[in-house]
Amino acid sequence: MIHSDRREDLCMKKILCVIAIILLVAETGSGQKIRVNKAAQPFRYVFTEYFPANYLDESGKPTGFFVDIVKGALQDYLGIPVSIQVFPWRRCQFMVEQGSADMITTIPTSERLAYTVKVNSPIWIKRYRIYTWTGHPALAKMNTIKNIYDLKKRELSVISYLGNNWSETIFKKAGIPILNANTVDGMYLMLNSRRGDTIIDDPVLVDPKLKSLKLGGRIVPTSGIVEDSYFYPLIGKKSPYVSIADDFAAALTKMRQDGTIKSIMERYRTR
Repeated sequence: MIHSDRREDLCMKKILCVIAIILLVAETGSGQKIRVNKAAQPFRYVFTEYFPANYLDESGKPTGFFVDIVKGALQDYLGIPVSIQVFPWRRCQFMVEQGSADMITTIPTSERLAYTVKVNSPIWIKRYRIYTWTGHPALAKMNTIKNIYDLKKRELSVISYLGNNWSETIFKKAGIPILNANTVDGMYLMLNSRRGDTIIDDPVLVDPKLKSLKLGGRIVPTSGIVEDSYFYPLIGKKSPYVSIADDFAAALTKMRQDGTIKSIMERYRTR
């Protein structure tokens, strides 16, 4: 009788185990939330203001499409609470390197990858599209541009702004003329005044600016693209969360597949 009871007990345990496995597979396979083991402290994300990717709103609250995507992946999909702080960019990188912060979101470089692990799913693919003023005589040529070398062949000038290290590095290295405005707004006003041929940036950054400056229809996008930049979450190697990189990537992939990221990006593009 004792042996029979033990067999029944073992059988019941096996049945419960199988049911648990089936429920787990059903949950993860249906696109529901993923759960991972969490460290005791919240996940510490640090950034420098970069509108509209991440910035502080009028009330001082961190916002932006990077913020929404990071919180969506970590909190909604992985069940990990997130704390966010804003610092100068060099300090953000130093904090992740030293372990006093967990993550930055940026373009991976060999220097940054020396102290971080890349979450292998981009949070944003920045597409450098060519914009020009309406009626530009070289518009058809701009539409055929596929890279920085095409841009140089067309002998077009680029309007940028002081402090834009990307344009200083990329365009000057290629020998393309740069005209610098004092501010970002000044860059758009210069193009509208036809004091240069193009500005080059991602539509999610350009479109809200054209709307706020009331330049829609006066500055127009072309089909020309000179480069793509891939921004990734980079988790510090000293972070207690460094082991979640694969789960984080899986969450970002799900958000891309179910349209969550597209919806977030569109919200900021039309804001």
